[in-house]
Amino acid sequence: MRHVGVRRMTKARPSRRAFSSLDLVLFSIYLRPMWTRKRTIIAGRTDGDNDWLVLKDGQTIGRVYATHISNPTLRWMWIVQVGPTGHGYAPSMDAALDEVRRRVG
Repeated sequence: MRHVGVRRMTKARPSRRAFSSLDLVLFSIYLRPMWTRKRTIIAGRTDGDNDWLVLKDGQTIGRVYATHISNPTLRWMWIVQVGPTGHGYAPSMDAALDEVRRRVG
């Protein structure tokens, strides 16, 4: 007896295809940590563009802010608050952010 229009159920086999270059690019984007920053608010006030919290995947990792020390080449202070904590000075905000990212990994 032949059943018309009825297919035999078979197990789906997993695909054995290799990842394409686009797949690898998308994986690398999603696996990279997302670094952001937001203004520091202390007692309801901000210091404009001179005081920032550094966040990795939404968690506060450190802080970067402008100082008023006499050496203008070390104007920005960076602080790492997790893992191996540390602090130091950098000549620019970008350099301070890079130092926080480098120390946290």
